[in-house]
This record gives sequence, structure tokens and C-alpha cells, in this order.
Amino acid sequence: MRFWSPIDLTAAYRPVLFVDETDILVQNSVGIYEERVRLPGYQNGRLYLTSHRICYVDIASPLTNSVAVNLPDVRTIQYTAGFLKSSPKITFHFADTLSSTSSPVSPSSANGTPQSRSPSESTVSLPNLSKNFGAVSPKQSTGGLISMISWICPICSHSNNLPPNYRASISPIPPCTTCGVKPPESVIQNALAETATNRVTRSLANDDSSSTSSGADLDERACPKCTFLNNSAMRFCEICGARLRTTAFNPSDYILNKNIATKESYLPFTIGRGSQSSGFGVEAQLPTFVKISFRDGGDKAFYEKTKEVLTERTWLKNLARAKQMEPTITITKNPEPQPSNEGPITPSFGINGLQRMVERERMRNQDLMSSLDDLHSLMKKARDMVSLAEGFAIRLAASPGVPDEARRALRESSQALSLSSPIVTKQMAGGGSDQIYYSELARQLAEFLDNGVLKSEGGIATLFDVFALYNRARGISLISPKDLYSACSTFEKLGLPFRMRRFKSGLTVVQEALKNDDITIRTLVDWIKTAENKQYGEDNGVTAQDVSQQFGWSVGVCVEELETAQEQGKLCSDAVVEGTRYFVNMIGEASWDWKYELFKAVEKRDI
Repeated sequence: MRFWSPIDLTAAYRPVLFVDETDILVQNSVGIYEERVRLPGYQNGRLYLTSHRICYVDIASPLTNSVAVNLPDVRTIQYTAGFLKSSPKITFHFADTLSSTSSPVSPSSANGTPQSRSPSESTVSLPNLSKNFGAVSPKQSTGGLISMISWICPICSHSNNLPPNYRASISPIPPCTTCGVKPPESVIQNALAETATNRVTRSLANDDSSSTSSGADLDERACPKCTFLNNSAMRFCEICGARLRTTAFNPSDYILNKNIATKESYLPFTIGRGSQSSGFGVEAQLPTFVKISFRDGGDKAFYEKTKEVLTERTWLKNLARAKQMEPTITITKNPEPQPSNEGPITPSFGINGLQRMVERERMRNQDLMSSLDDLHSLMKKARDMVSLAEGFAIRLAASPGVPDEARRALRESSQALSLSSPIVTKQMAGGGSDQIYYSELARQLAEFLDNGVLKSEGGIATLFDVFALYNRARGISLISPKDLYSACSTFEKLGLPFRMRRFKSGLTVVQEALKNDDITIRTLVDWIKTAENKQYGEDNGVTAQDVSQQFGWSVGVCVEELETAQEQGKLCSDAVVEGTRYFVNMIGEASWDWKYELFKAVEKRDI
């Protein structure tokens, strides 16, 4: 995919964020267009706007069809309102390698001089020089200028050659002849792109070789960016590193080269264009822009937020803040001591009063900025501590022989710090939709419960306990009980590994989706049979406190589970002064011959 790249997802199918990346906005029911072509498999998903990326998570296939685009690669955005059956769309324009750049236009490019760039995975476009350029072979090279296409192995840095019969998107990727590791597809595409670009340049050089002169030989060595005169054997400028032209041509030649690069075909697009390609040649251009269709509203809010993020360049601010706060947490004090006057403070007027006012304002702003820096540093260190605690918890779970007390203490400490991901707020919901907010809140709740919280509660926790634990982890912007209930109600609809369950008495709990009522009751009955035989005696039974001590459930949950098992006929109870005790119901399992017992009773009566 040219502009999009695959992303990693959490257990709740949310994008895994970078270190200093934060969520900004979420919108449901969106689809991706490649220019004017609708991409199959990418038409029903969620769109996340973060401080660094725009992430698309597909509803049907989240693990395979979830991609993202980096915001620094976006040049301009455009909003198109909906009309009749057409949904509103936001168009993201990307800079093309041969005609423009992803950065603002430089003076050299504005004057008609091409700004050379090294090929990359997201910006390289490859011109097709012939209609039947399917197979790459030495016979098809123009004038024998290119006899073999080579690529550099990213593992061992060995230079390999593509086989003569290699066909892009059809032939398998050849492994490295030294280390045997197959390179990523982007490495082969970059090699093909660079080779074809050099072929265009050298073809134009052969056409103009008859008209070149000694003065032109000096011009062809001049760097197009810094005008430094380089040696004719150099490919890159010795001063600025820009790619050098191999031959001198006037602006009209550049226009010809530009037309060849834009009017001919390009490499095939990995999604949506695979059926249109035939090997290396394609009948359609690589796209220079993509469209995102909003079918359930939220388009204007998403457009405004995206424009704001692109204008403020949030990713650069986060990077600068991270570098500034990297060493340690430092508390800056005012280097200038406050002047202390023994006498009473008299008001100052005129220039002296204005100077004192400005000085007090400057000192107040300095203290405020130092306090904010300390707060940002503390928040960053807290996030690092959460990540460190989670890493230790994973290692302890994988290593045998670790005491349970150590695991429990580490799990409780990681839960007491905070959430590892940014908190979900109502402002993140596109268009202010409550449904989007509850869905994202449910996904973050699932991530929170999956982080050992529900396991510490025995796999079942009441809604009151979840409310207290989750709000304590959020710290700020606490949620209401209504929001928590609405979010937990969407667990099964979103396909999350948890479900909300309501008992007959009205008690509401959250438990793992795999453990249904039958599995829970079977586990409870099997343990009671073992407990009656070994610990409590055959005639003593068990209480709700015994079940709570064994499974880690709260006493209220234990009572509800025992009563549910009794209603299904698996248990029977005996209410005594000390409390209610539960036994395994043996009536259904006992073998009782009523005829024998009846005749035996009649014989005793006759005697």
C-alpha cells in the first residue's frame, strides 16, 4: 500500500499507540477510496485521529485490514459535502516524488527546477516506459543502459540481482544469496523504481547528447539545489547530498521528463488495484490522494480536528517535549531572590511601577511554566512506570517458581498507577455521538480488565467494584455509573472477551465471556464435592465464605452463584443458626429401588 501501512491492535481492537501519541477523535462507519476507486474490504470501519497518524480499523477483519497513514506525509486536505446518495468525504493529498514533495514548496521547485529526492517506500512512483513492460530483462532495457536490477539486503547489506524473468506482484520475492532471508516487498519496489527513474534520465541524456557542448558539461555537474559544481562521476552532491542530474537539460527537457513520469503507468497498488496489473506494468497511475467517506456523520468535526492537528504539527511538539523531559525530573527555582523590604510596601507609580509590574508578571509566568514542565515530566515518568510494571508482570507470569505474593503485589501496584493508554472522553467521539463514546469506553474497559484486574477478582467482579477500580485508574475525568453500565452493555455486541451478567436478585457483574453459567456451576459443584470429602466433612457442607476464600469472589457473588446452582437442582441448602450451608444434591444421582423399599416396609409392619 503506497500511503497506508499495517498497524498493531490491542486485545480490544484499538490501535497500539506510540510513546508520545494520544487519541484525539474517533468516528464509526467510514470507508477508504483510492482516488475515485472504492477499495473492497475497507468500507466499514472505525477511523482514529491521533497526534501522529490516521488509523483505520476494519470491523469485519480488524487483524488483516487495519492500516494507518502518517500525518507528516499529508500535504493538503479537502472537504467535500454529501449530495443525494453521495456521502461526505475528506480528501488527503500526498506529495508525488517526481512532481512535488511532502514538505512545503522550496524556491528551487517554484522556479521550475526539479527538487531531487531519494526514493522511499511511501513516495516513490515508477513510470512505465512501454506497454509490454511486464518482465524485467536485459533485452528490454533502452540501449543496453540497464542490464541488471540490483537490491541491497537489509540484513547483511549484500548486493543481489533480480532474475531476468522476475515479474512484479507475480513472481515470488527471491531470497538473499548470502543470508537466505527474503527482503520486504518495499525493498524490491524501491530498486525497481530507482532503476526505471534512471532509465528515463539516461534516455533523455542519449537524445540530447548530440547537442551538448563544453559549457553544458559544466552545467550538468551543478547541483540543482545549492549550485555546487561536482565531479561528473558523482551521483549525489558533496555539499547538500541532493541527487545530481546525469546530463544537462533546459527547463523544456524537465517538462518533458515530468510529462513522461506523470502520464505513464506506475507500480500496482497492493490493495484495490491488484486485478488491473499485469506483472510490472499497470494501466493506471499510483494514486496521489485518498478519500475517506463518512456514512454516519462526524465528517465536519473530523475535518476541523485534522486541520487543527496538521496546522499545529502536534507530533513535533510531543517529540520536542519528550526530548526535553528525557533526563530526569527537575524542579526549577527562581534564581532571583525576592527582595524583602523591612518597611511597609508603598504603591509605585510611573515608570518604576510599570517595571515592577512587568517583573512580577515575568516571575509569575516563569513559575507557572516550571510547574507545567514538572507536571509533564511527572506524567511521562508515571507512564514509563506503568509500562515497566506491565513488563515485569508479563515476565513473572512466564517464569516458574515465582511466589504468588510477588505477582499479586506487582499487579496491584500496576493497577494503582494509572491506565497505560490515554483516557477516553466524550470529546473524542466524532460528532458527539454517545454510541461512539460508549463503544470506545467499552474497549478501554476491556483493556483495563484484561490487564489482570478481573483475574485478581476471581474472574467475576460486580459493577460497583469495576466502577471503583476503573475511576481510580483514570484519576481525572471520572465516568458516571450510567456511562459504565452503557459501556459494559456493549461488550458482547463489540465481540470483546467479557460480558455483563445480571442475577435474579438484580446484582450485575462483569465476567469472562467464555465462562457461561453452566461452566461456572459445574466448577462450583466439582469443588464442593472435593471439599466435602477432604476438608469439611461429608455432612458439613460449605458456606458462602468458604466459596469466596476458594475462588476469590465477593461474598455477594458467591451467594448468587450458590442460589443459581440450587435452582438448577445441583445443590441443596440447610439454613441453621450459624448460616446457610450448601450440599451437593444426591437425590437425582442416588439409585433407589422403591419396590424393594415398599415390600420391606410391608414385611416389617406384618411382623
